[in-house]
Amino acid sequence: MIVIRRENPTFPDQVVGEVIETAVTDVDAVVQRSHQAFESWAALSLEDRCAALTAAADLVTPEIFDEVALLLTQEVGKPLPDSRGEAMYSVSLMRFNIDQAKKVLETHYIDDEAGKLVRTRVPFGVVLAITPWNAPIILSMLKVAPDLVAGNSIIVKPSPQAPLAVTKLLNVISSGLPDGLIQVVHGGPEAGEALVTHPLVRKVAFTGGDVVARHIGVAAAQMITPTVMELGGNDAAIFLEDAVLDEAAMDRIALATFMMGGQVCMASKRIYVPRSRYHEFIAGFVAACERSVVVGDPMTDGVTVGPVVSRAAQERLENLVKNSVAAGGEVIEVGTVVDVEVVANGYFVRPSIVLNLPDEA
Repeated sequence: MIVIRRENPTFPDQVVGEVIETAVTDVDAVVQRSHQAFESWAALSLEDRCAALTAAADLVTPEIFDEVALLLTQEVGKPLPDSRGEAMYSVSLMRFNIDQAKKVLETHYIDDEAGKLVRTRVPFGVVLAITPWNAPIILSMLKVAPDLVAGNSIIVKPSPQAPLAVTKLLNVISSGLPDGLIQVVHGGPEAGEALVTHPLVRKVAFTGGDVVARHIGVAAAQMITPTVMELGGNDAAIFLEDAVLDEAAMDRIALATFMMGGQVCMASKRIYVPRSRYHEFIAGFVAACERSVVVGDPMTDGVTVGPVVSRAAQERLENLVKNSVAAGGEVIEVGTVVDVEVVANGYFVRPSIVLNLPDEA
């Protein structure tokens, strides 16, 4: 038995919790259980499935939201209000899927001079969801909710860097549903490949980076299993000559750049500004960061940027800054640091703007 322990990136010597890694030899039993749950679940009417899912969503009480938010903040360093918002939004997303189910899944008829067409929707069966660490609850529920409404069962494999909060929430929801309908498994690439290539896994949904996506794609291709993938972005924010650069706009771009420490796919990694407005933009952006970027313990009121997720992430970002300076860039540290001792000892990276980099950097 292998235990996965999750450290707190704010206080790296603190273990937040642990989960048991799913052995490759146990994968078949997990999938078989999921398939059995699917067969009985798919046999229910849509109305009965929606009623059961609504009752399961009702099990997530305010106290559960608080527990899940605390775990999420402790395991990934997300500010506590953001963690609570993620947990609450995920259940709202589940309810939204329930509300939209009839419209989306109803049988569609066309009967005209060209002939008769009946379009029905049937579930795939066992669906595998592989999710990342940066928004583990939302990115799991984006797969779980529509999957279950449509009559499938689901196996969720969260990132080993964020296994605790999503497991807690899904276990609460699954306690009100048929046995085996939602299962959470843990582990690394070996367990993932065994799941992807299992003949009873009929669809794979993945959110993460392109390197892992290629491995999943190759493994799924062996079984001709359809996949849905949402991969990382390298998004640029582009401002034109007539852009409005007031405080509200600059606050938005500061948030879009540094939210979750920049560790989300939609964060702006590069900003392009017309030369004629360059100095105006830099002054406005720095001022916005002074207003809204507060670095410290994510459990502290008012903190908007916590640590990055791991020591490896911290080292990678520190090296990016060093390489930028070596390439001729000018680094401006922004925002305000509170909890100075905590920041010095945790996996923190000071939010920074890098100016004057050459195009090939």
